Amino acid sequence: CEKIQSRGESKAMVAIEFVINATMLIGICFLFQGFMPEIMDVTLPTPYTAEIVGQAMGLAWLGIVYPILYLLAALTTGVNNVFGFTKRITDIDKFKAKVPSEKKRNLVVSVVCIVLCWGVAQIGFITIVKTLYSYVSAYSIFAIIIPMIILGLRNLKKAKAAETAAAVGE
Repeated sequence: CEKIQSRGESKAMVAIEFVINATMLIGICFLFQGFMPEIMDVTLPTPYTAEIVGQAMGLAWLGIVYPILYLLAALTTGVNNVFGFTKRITDIDKFKAKVPSEKKRNLVVSVVCIVLCWGVAQIGFITIVKTLYSYVSAYSIFAIIIPMIILGLRNLKKAKAAETAAAVGE
């Protein structure tokens, strides 16, 4: 991300990453739905589904290769996320003042980030989705949908007023 030079490039990168992540999440949700309700009792649902799909398609090696690829993906993603998070947090001036040594700042932030991620991972994806889905949907109504409607209507009124003012001025 250090090569991103402008705000526009940053927004484009966020949009691309959002589309990729949303597509993957939708795919995983459809995959999991195909194995309901048996998957609810499985600790690691994705490797389980990979193994079942591999057996059904005559690709028994898929159950072996998937966990290896998953581990590599998790490691590379984890390293990138921890590095990016650490870089952003350690550049905060207040944090620099409290911990003057750059190595110590990096160590503290990296360890905290890894411990938080590990703690969330211990809960499990299915448990998080099952428990928090209703809360997130209720939260999104008040935090996203209602403000978007209000701001959208306000912006439409402003745009209409600007159009009217421009038409009158011509």
